[in-house]
Amino acid sequence: MKVRLIVGLGNPGPKYRYTRHNLGFLALDDLQSPQQKNWTSWAGGLYAAPSNFENSLLLKPQTFMNLSGQVVAKYIKKYSIKMEEVLVVHDEADLDEGILKLKKGGGHGGHNGLRSIMQETASRDFLRLRVGCGKHPHMELAAFLLAKAPPELLLSLAQKTSDVVRDVLEQGFVTAQQKLHRES
Repeated sequence: MKVRLIVGLGNPGPKYRYTRHNLGFLALDDLQSPQQKNWTSWAGGLYAAPSNFENSLLLKPQTFMNLSGQVVAKYIKKYSIKMEEVLVVHDEADLDEGILKLKKGGGHGGHNGLRSIMQETASRDFLRLRVGCGKHPHMELAAFLLAKAPPELLLSLAQKTSDVVRDVLEQGFVTAQQKLHRES
């Protein structure tokens, strides 16, 4: 099954740019070539069609995280995309910082962006790229995820994440998953 829609989860605006909760947005920005940083606005989202991955769209919902599913639902309907053809890139507090895992289906694990997608599409059958950001021992989880983080840390994680997305698009989900989990 080919991945046709890659959704990066995050929150819109410069206030949230360098937060762990925006790792999905940062990874999609990294996925585009330097000369191709143009995003088009439609239906509450910013999308781009990367030239090196035919028939795939990148999507950054411009709603807040807990409403991401509204935007995703509009795109899958407009482009007749099956949920099995959707890859959602998101932060994952249950994984240590820097650990990446590919997964198909499952629950939302308390992640409001995933919860919204599941509610709006009535499906759990999408692919996920979980980007480990860990938890802070003394901060409430939401505060930690929305706090500014060192840009160099997040950009390094975003590049590592976009490399895995490239593997999924070039080699397929199962092969990319096997490669990633072998390296972990």
